[in-house]
Amino acid sequence: MDKYTVKMFPQAYRDLDKIYEHALANSNYNNNALNLAQRLEAAILSLEEQPHRGAERKYGFYAYKGYRQLFISGYIIIYEVLDVEKIVAILTIKYSGNDF
Repeated sequence: MDKYTVKMFPQAYRDLDKIYEHALANSNYNNNALNLAQRLEAAILSLEEQPHRGAERKYGFYAYKGYRQLFISGYIIIYEVLDVEKIVAILTIKYSGNDF
């Protein structure tokens, strides 16, 4: 099986930075924030080998446009799989309580 390349849009980088900063600021232990960031990053990197593992998005702004979603620790990673180019494009990472 060929590996895909994971590419993150600038918005996804900003989202991940905000999540890490928020978790760190609101955490009793810095390890909680670090663990959250590591789980999100591991999930994103896992898409290199399993790009279609997330369900197609059927709710909110990204619904029915070919985007997929992956739920990790209360967050949703929204991404698109470009099969011809073997690319997984990470668009955004949002807290699942947000209505987007």
